[in-house]
Amino acid sequence: MEDDAKYPQQHDNLVKERISEWFFRRLIPVAWIVDKPEDYGIDLIVSPVLNGKVVGLNFSVQLKSTKDAKGKLETRLKKSTLNYLFNRLEPAMVVLYDDAAKQGYWKWLLAADFDLSLDQDSYAVKFDAGQNLHSINWDEVCSYVQRIFKVKNRLLTSLEYDLFNTASEAEAKAWSHYFTRNFAEAAFYFKRLLQQEEVNTVWWVALAQCQYEEYDYRNALININKAAELDTADNILFTKGCILAEDGIRNKDKLKIIEADKLFEQLFARNPSDTHAYNYANTLSRLGRPEQAIAMYRHALERNPNYAEAWKNLGQVYYDLKEHAQEMECYDKALRINPALLPARISRAITDGFVYKHYEASIDTIRECLAASDLITAEFPSAYYYLGLFLHRVGKTTDALAWITKGLDNHPRNNWLRGLKANLLYELVTGGGKEWINEAKTFFTDNYQANSNDGVNFYYLCSVVARNGEEAKAKEMAFGWLQEQVFPGSTKAVSAVELDFEQLLDIIKNYEVIKRYLVSNPISKIRAEIEYSGIEDSEDLLRVFHLKRAIFLAKVAAGLEWSKEKLAGEMETLYRATFLTIDSGVIGKLIKAKEQDTENFAIEVANVGSTLSTMCMREAIRCVGYAVGYFDQEKDSILSKNQITPALLTESMCYFSAQIDRYFHRGD
Repeated sequence: MEDDAKYPQQHDNLVKERISEWFFRRLIPVAWIVDKPEDYGIDLIVSPVLNGKVVGLNFSVQLKSTKDAKGKLETRLKKSTLNYLFNRLEPAMVVLYDDAAKQGYWKWLLAADFDLSLDQDSYAVKFDAGQNLHSINWDEVCSYVQRIFKVKNRLLTSLEYDLFNTASEAEAKAWSHYFTRNFAEAAFYFKRLLQQEEVNTVWWVALAQCQYEEYDYRNALININKAAELDTADNILFTKGCILAEDGIRNKDKLKIIEADKLFEQLFARNPSDTHAYNYANTLSRLGRPEQAIAMYRHALERNPNYAEAWKNLGQVYYDLKEHAQEMECYDKALRINPALLPARISRAITDGFVYKHYEASIDTIRECLAASDLITAEFPSAYYYLGLFLHRVGKTTDALAWITKGLDNHPRNNWLRGLKANLLYELVTGGGKEWINEAKTFFTDNYQANSNDGVNFYYLCSVVARNGEEAKAKEMAFGWLQEQVFPGSTKAVSAVELDFEQLLDIIKNYEVIKRYLVSNPISKIRAEIEYSGIEDSEDLLRVFHLKRAIFLAKVAAGLEWSKEKLAGEMETLYRATFLTIDSGVIGKLIKAKEQDTENFAIEVANVGSTLSTMCMREAIRCVGYAVGYFDQEKDSILSKNQITPALLTESMCYFSAQIDRYFHRGD
């Protein structure tokens, strides 16, 4: 007898798998379509066929076998396999073949039967002896598959609607495209169906869903409203809420988010399910109600501990609250449940880098996520932003710019990416990188053409032009922009001679805070104060004072960026350099009494000196307070004290009196 060992031997598991598959295929209806995909985690894909129709419904099959179950109908599945199956649209059936008994058993895999947040590699799957493949009701299997697809596609109004008994070939094609996620083709057929005299509500719902999936929110909303006119079922309101919420979030339309929030609140009150709690939490979070959002996410997770997206979004709320330890714990739970949940990986990597300074690990993770999915590329411009930021912080600025440019190729209007690229180009140029000047000029010029009101960008443009040896041109550009943006109207008499290039750039760079301050504190208020004090002919003073307070506020804003301690120590010096430099000619003209009229002259000198000193002190304090609040530093102890000391009031009065004296004795 020849030795069998010298011939190739098939692995025992492979043999069992083939026997299990053969056994299953023998029992399935002949007309049904069975495919063997190459996907990891799936052994078979089964598509039911009834009345000769295939409408895109299917279920996956995981085949398991045992040599002899000995009454213990149980197998184990890896967590990675369960994650994969639960993240697919179709339901999943697991089959156990007992070779000794020549019997097969089946059950549907349900996420609720497993706690995937546990730190374990595999889970037991137990079978009921009554669920024998020989006695399976394939009609019930078909009905279950229909139900799962309808629930996952928010077609709850159609639970009793049999997709295999559709009246027309057009509808069969519509559903086939719909359930295979070919939404553009499905929408085409649903539109044809809706031209008929008698229409079904579910067609409006399905059409709205197609348009929603294709990001056509406007038409999706129109069509879901048409469905709502025929039926006020909760699933229709739920779909409307989802359309409004996603449209509002993507397009920064708060009113739509508010409307979605109202719908989700109503739905949760009627049915406090995990799905309703989750969606309600999302709108609460977007509307700045984090505590209520946390309560809703927690409710969803009590109902469904495997809700990976809820764990991820709960982590985002904790990020907003700066409670980063809890945030990271939420991301970890989300990823234990679903390691393929890339938004959770991205969010965790961002916090790991931005908060905990683990730049290299974060860079690697974000790169992996961008390479893994087109969804991340399309949906998460923040991934490019933080990848560029972290690369810059580890000294790889050229690589950072390359990734930011890739991000802008996909998201050309993203202000975060444009701002970061601007910052890096400016840093490279001012750091001596002459080879970057042309690229920087082109980028800043393009930004200026897109938005001429962007002060920071124009600051960068003027700085780069100056660095290129064209300082006179840069100053002319800066002064012209300043006249148009900051000092329009009667203040156009401001002369370029009154401002050096550094002051011009400071004002332009901090244009946004200055603009808001000037709106909140218009020069008309100062004019009223001066007139109330009895001072006349003050237009030249107002013009200069308007300019001085802009210079002072710009310096304070710049100081808050580089060093609050240094700013606090130099506040009085900054005050003197700004307000105690008003020309004697501007101040002296405010005195109308003749010098020979000693009494009235002295009264006016005292009044002007006192009024201007109080006005300058008050304005300086107001500027500091506004800047500290604007940059969200109200609690900063360094600048919470009054850095403009009362002693400056006396010094200011002496200065203005001296300027008046200088004006009247210029010829002496």
